[in-house]
Amino acid sequence: RGEVSDLDGTVYDSTPANIQGLIDMLRSRGRLGGESYESLLRYAGTPADYSLRQLGFSEDEIPGGVSEWYSDVMDHAEGIRIFPRLAKAVAFIRQLGVRTAIVTSRDRRGEQILGQKAAVFPQELRDLFDFSVCAEDTRRGKPYADPLLKCAQMAGVEPSEILYIGDTASDFASARAAGCDFGLALWGYEGREHLGCRWHFADPYDVAAAV
Repeated sequence: RGEVSDLDGTVYDSTPANIQGLIDMLRSRGRLGGESYESLLRYAGTPADYSLRQLGFSEDEIPGGVSEWYSDVMDHAEGIRIFPRLAKAVAFIRQLGVRTAIVTSRDRRGEQILGQKAAVFPQELRDLFDFSVCAEDTRRGKPYADPLLKCAQMAGVEPSEILYIGDTASDFASARAAGCDFGLALWGYEGREHLGCRWHFADPYDVAAAV
């Protein structure tokens, strides 16, 4: 069995900083248009390259756009923290004999700019999770199945034995494509639509009951 967590918006309360950084970057380039915080939430949990591609950036523009986005996140990074009770809940789940891992849309460029706040496997999480799969580890990131299939392979379990905890529609789509079970982390969910997934967790400790 495996309990796998998304990172931003599930382990870390970082969605506001990430989306506001995206707004700042788009505004500075004159490309914000009619977008708002609420509309840009559709890119929460998706790889940065994918997000900018969907926003109309050319392949040549993407590297610079991503770097500027990450730099702008720094202006809002003071609020990034682990969600309350999350660390203790994961430690308890590990005591049940369940393997734990992270599947994230972060890539390693963020760590070069933001340091440990943007690491794909932050040092403070090393005692809670066995390993991390990031955007650069598979050809396609979320919402495709590839990251979770890679995680299952690394953990030595079947995808059907994995419960993936996430906070976005792209997390749910990735789990569904991979054949994993999915639980919505309501403590980080900022969407408006009903995703129709099996599990809805109001508190990190609720995950233990599902496992």
